[in-house]
Amino acid sequence: MPPATGMGLVGPLTTATWMAPRMADLLPSSVGMPFRYLPKCYNGALDYYDFSRDSVFPRKNDPLEQFVTLPIWCSGFSALGARVPLWGDGLFVGIDMSPARFLCFGGCLRGFSMQVALLSRIFIAFGVLAAFGAIDAGAFAGGCTSPTVVMIVPDHEENTFWGPYTRFTRAAAADLGIDLRLVFAEPNDRFDYLERFIEVQAAYPPADYVAVFAYFAGLPQVLELAQRTGNKVVTFNSGISDTDRVIVGTPRTRFSNWILHSQAADLEAGRLQASAIVGRARKMFGLSKTETVRVTALGGNLTTGASLERRDGLAAFFSAGDLPETVNQFVFANWDYERGFYTAKGLFQRYPETHAVWTASFDLGRAAIDAWRAVRPGKPLPIVGTISGGWDARAFEMMERKELDVVLGGHFSEGAWLMALIQDYDSGLDFIDEVGTELYFPLELAGPGNFERIRETFRVRDWDRIDFKRLSKCHRPLLERYDFSLRNLLR
Repeated sequence: MPPATGMGLVGPLTTATWMAPRMADLLPSSVGMPFRYLPKCYNGALDYYDFSRDSVFPRKNDPLEQFVTLPIWCSGFSALGARVPLWGDGLFVGIDMSPARFLCFGGCLRGFSMQVALLSRIFIAFGVLAAFGAIDAGAFAGGCTSPTVVMIVPDHEENTFWGPYTRFTRAAAADLGIDLRLVFAEPNDRFDYLERFIEVQAAYPPADYVAVFAYFAGLPQVLELAQRTGNKVVTFNSGISDTDRVIVGTPRTRFSNWILHSQAADLEAGRLQASAIVGRARKMFGLSKTETVRVTALGGNLTTGASLERRDGLAAFFSAGDLPETVNQFVFANWDYERGFYTAKGLFQRYPETHAVWTASFDLGRAAIDAWRAVRPGKPLPIVGTISGGWDARAFEMMERKELDVVLGGHFSEGAWLMALIQDYDSGLDFIDEVGTELYFPLELAGPGNFERIRETFRVRDWDRIDFKRLSKCHRPLLERYDFSLRNLLR
């Protein structure tokens, strides 16, 4: 007789019975069970399903089968709990793992099968682990929570970096089932940013998580306020100043609700850009190893870690260089095209012998090129490098026209990863053992040899086509390690 409840082998089984008394009997006999006696698709003589113990366990003269073919079967679950079907004595064994959902094997669903080595042993082992709490219920897709997240962005949505960043983050949150709200602050204004944060803190109901930009001299106050209200905090995109470090420490130390800090590997990005443009300038201008490469540089601002760490990467390259190369002058231009244009004009008038230009952002790269043409019309452009975190389409066009020579980018994907990590953490899957509490995203370098490949990858920016659930261990229980590469994300 089939089970008294449920819908049989194929379809959801809403209730099951725990057959604990015979578990000891099941364990030693489970290896090599001839499961093909059970499905009708393999046993054409089977008139009805037989759930008795004799039908499940081997008969004396049956050869052992090390590999059995059984299709996937998903059990049904109620809102209050879940049952994990296992082979048992007469009925499926059900183990309460509320609120997890569990993918189970059994039955006969034609055309959707998989090879499972020693499948019965896996059934029993999984059941025993689940029964004694060794498997975290949050590890299964049905246990994924839907936290509310507010991300306060330090600029307008039209910005060439923050626009792609926020659109990508929105797409990820929607796919993961996260309730995300974006709040935009005035650019380069830590005081306005703090006001936006205070407004978010005063909102009711409060958000489960708040993602904040780590403005210099602003982070300690933000973390203090969040600690009082109980919001969990993630800091993103910008490094933390040495002065602020003394006050705030690292995530989960002085501020237990500060769970993660994330940023691009800006120090390395500044160094890589410098190395690339100096090497290309030496070739383009035919400079020998004894001749000096002269670089003019435009930076971001004085209040963000991204700006200062990129500058420090530039300085690190020149301090470690073996060949004669020098920076004519480094000037902060506040990430702004207009300010960058007028600043660069003055620099090029002062330093006509400029072989290469280092810039901290795409807008400053454009400004430098336009300024050179305004000051030195008809003269060949120097080698120009920049950073375009969102891989702006105009950057690739400028590379094609040989106006830009080196572009680093890709860290606009940071927000999507933050959504996945927040959801995993909220679902009971803490990332600390693998990721730690501070995460650095590498930037990819595009040059003459590879920019077309990168350009093709980003030609169609339909982020809704991406399966962001692949990033999350909550949605993908078999995911062993996070892969933060952009290539993995877009494959």
